[in-house]
Amino acid sequence: MHARSVFLLEDRDLCDPRCVAVGMKMHARRALLGLAIMAMACAAVAAAGCGGGGARREKVERIDEAFRRGSSRLAETTAFVDCLERFDFENAAFLQDVRAGIETGRVACAELKASVDELSALAYPGELERLGRYVEEYAPVMVEAVGELEEVYDGLEEIMLALEPILREEASVTQLEAPRSDAEFMGRLRGLDAALAESLSSLERLEPPPLLREYGDYFERLLSVLDKLVDDLIAATRGLAPGKDVEYNPDFLSFQQLLSSYPFLVESLSNKLKVAGIDPLMERVELEINRLYLENSG
Repeated sequence: MHARSVFLLEDRDLCDPRCVAVGMKMHARRALLGLAIMAMACAAVAAAGCGGGGARREKVERIDEAFRRGSSRLAETTAFVDCLERFDFENAAFLQDVRAGIETGRVACAELKASVDELSALAYPGELERLGRYVEEYAPVMVEAVGELEEVYDGLEEIMLALEPILREEASVTQLEAPRSDAEFMGRLRGLDAALAESLSSLERLEPPPLLREYGDYFERLLSVLDKLVDDLIAATRGLAPGKDVEYNPDFLSFQQLLSSYPFLVESLSNKLKVAGIDPLMERVELEINRLYLENSG
């Protein structure tokens, strides 16, 4: 394929089947657990009709309400992961979607922190002592996980800001019809070249949090390779590299390989989040709350 027949590269499917479950793994067990909890709750409601609840039941209800007010927002804290998966140079909504996912996560994290603060302030006397121990184990881990997420949100916003020039230019150009002349083609290439220079300069100045360093480095490599390809296209269009075959250019192959590795990068980021390992602690609190419901319903 001649250089002039390759502009902005071919469409690619960046979604590997193994990445469909990204962002869902950490909630799968809780979905199954929910069925068990629902059954226990129904049994508690039925039993409640046969006897009084009393003060202890009211205390358990307050704890339950505080806990679920936060835990129900857990999935939203990682909404940005699904948005990151949809990266594509031609996806004009990518930046907006990621930023919306980050904002959704921030709101959910605030609710989680308020929930943890309330749970930590409550007393757990007598038969609630075991639940109190579970809350003591859960609360600091959740606070740490939320703190990490807030760092990730800030770092991602900076990366998205750095990527904005090239993503907006690429998305805009790919919506145009094929260039009708070398001059028009060259004008588009020059626009891409300027946007790449701006984005690369911004990325190089960033200091993302540890969890996002690999993600930031990935885009530095990707855009550096794309910059070389654009330079090759400019040279070929100007006649400085006549007959140069872009399809078998090593940089073109590297670009393809980097694009194909992106879904696994996002999956790795998702799995490294501390919140991905919070489920076992949350499950213990949930099950203990429901056990107390049952014991105090008769």
